[in-house]
Amino acid sequence: MNVRPAEPRTTRSRSDGTLQKQDSLPKMPIAPLEDTISAYLQQVLPCLTAEQAEATKAKAALFLETDGPSLHEKLLAHDAQTENYLEDFYREIYTGYEGSNHSLNPTFVMFPKEGCDTAPKSAANLVAASLQHYVHVRDGAFPIQETRKGSLCMRQMPWLYGTARVPSPAGMPDDLVNSIDESKHIAVLCRGAVYNLPVVGDQGQIIASKELLEARFEEIMQHASSLEEPQRTSVPALTTGDRNAYHKAREVLTLASPDNAASFSTVDSALFVVAIDVGASGLSAEEMSRNVLYGLEGTNYNRWMDKWNIIVCEDGQAGLNWEHSMLDGHTMMEYYAEIGKEYDSGAPVEPDEAACVVTPVPFDVVDDETLGSIATAIDSATTKTTGLGQECLEFQGFGGTFIKGSKCSPDGFVQAAMMISYYQVKQKIPVPYESVLAKAYKHGRVTVARNMSELIANNLKAWEGMATAEEKVEAYRATIADISRICAAAAKAQDVDRPMLGYRRIASDEGLENPSIVDDAGWTRFGEIDLCTSHCGRAPIRFFGFEPPSADGFSVGYYVDKNSMQFSITHFDKAEAKKFSDTLEVTLNAVKGLFEEVAAKGAAEE
Repeated sequence: MNVRPAEPRTTRSRSDGTLQKQDSLPKMPIAPLEDTISAYLQQVLPCLTAEQAEATKAKAALFLETDGPSLHEKLLAHDAQTENYLEDFYREIYTGYEGSNHSLNPTFVMFPKEGCDTAPKSAANLVAASLQHYVHVRDGAFPIQETRKGSLCMRQMPWLYGTARVPSPAGMPDDLVNSIDESKHIAVLCRGAVYNLPVVGDQGQIIASKELLEARFEEIMQHASSLEEPQRTSVPALTTGDRNAYHKAREVLTLASPDNAASFSTVDSALFVVAIDVGASGLSAEEMSRNVLYGLEGTNYNRWMDKWNIIVCEDGQAGLNWEHSMLDGHTMMEYYAEIGKEYDSGAPVEPDEAACVVTPVPFDVVDDETLGSIATAIDSATTKTTGLGQECLEFQGFGGTFIKGSKCSPDGFVQAAMMISYYQVKQKIPVPYESVLAKAYKHGRVTVARNMSELIANNLKAWEGMATAEEKVEAYRATIADISRICAAAAKAQDVDRPMLGYRRIASDEGLENPSIVDDAGWTRFGEIDLCTSHCGRAPIRFFGFEPPSADGFSVGYYVDKNSMQFSITHFDKAEAKKFSDTLEVTLNAVKGLFEEVAAKGAAEE
């Protein structure tokens, strides 16, 4: 559909500051068609039966001879007219999705913070730091992120604040709006009710100190405590459900009352959302992870999932749920980890009690259909959170220091362990999917590493039968090397998923038949993701999580610290999630023992 949202307004300060290197970034390349199809076959064939493999190879050859070259030329022509050939196609994966945001929005859980043991204190701490971060971003003073290979694209930064996804009619991508320069307030949710809290003054100054914020959050909790059956008319719950139902309800509410229309605008334009979860206290790591993903019974209607939500429990535990259309994990990790450490840009704070005043944001909900849609959304979220298998593995056996000391890539080491664990649990070769950062390119986001090959598959099948530690360590190193090869190609935009997305979208937009290669059992299997992993997080972030990728698939958000690792594992079956978590822990310890045994033998022989 390619309905591109208006970019945040260009300001001199941002153009001369945070965004000053945008035009010098390289354009994301498109791999030659033959290379893409060759990589596809290498990565999909090990997951197929012999009969399926032969059919898939024939389909790939036919595609190269028939519609493939013309689609490739059309994609190149499209690329010539854009900053990045993927940006519209990729964004519309999210804005064009008509199911629940539960399937799209990723999450973080923060380590508990000393001194932040109540919801008002925790929320005040995070919001005060966020406002410092906001001023830095708004004014273009946020530093450009650099790697050893060069600058990263900073295009997502202005989208961090004042952004909302707005539902559109069925068949149309949702709209995205941004008010970073105009917005002066945050929206606060408590027991499903919405409140407006001004935090920025007319001159752009911060008018809410940490102490004032804490007092205002206490007022909000007190006011919300007097509400009767707030979930019954909780408009925020609509943002968690079916998009078409939400669009219809929003239209009905907007037409019914100018106040409703103004209330939607108030939330859409808010810098961000704070969700105070009254009644949620003493949650385990797994419960807190479910709370930020789906919500729990009693909190799941307290979300506005078309924006990003700082979520705080009554005892101060905190997390984040964010709308994914313009904001990726790396961007949100860099934001959330920094505010967790009390980010301070040095922006002056001029507390103004007269201006920083809580105002309820009213929604008049009276029609039965909208009330039914709210109830359905809440029931659906409750069913999801009750049934979800969620495991949190805080592995203390070793971390990046040991892995690097063994001359291995931490990312590849952990991915190899997850692949072995999957094979031991399921006794089949997985279809993997690992997100890879592509912000080295202009408007780059993420590509995909499908970490599978004949070598990897053979090592998975042979692992348990290998007789010696030396044989296993050699195979493990070979697996890591092949994983690293595939990831490196993806980082250079030489992956399979992104150009194939381009071919399919070009065909769809021009009214052509689907690319012939997708009418095949191999392509179907390629889309049945068994193991969806993403390396994202750093302290004080505790967990990074997201919904399972398929009916029988595992999602694993993880990161490697110096001497530990954090894993958030989900599966729609609780027993399967537990089995995978237990197996992964055993595998990591076993592999460490193998490496130590081989190293000890080597040292003894010297």
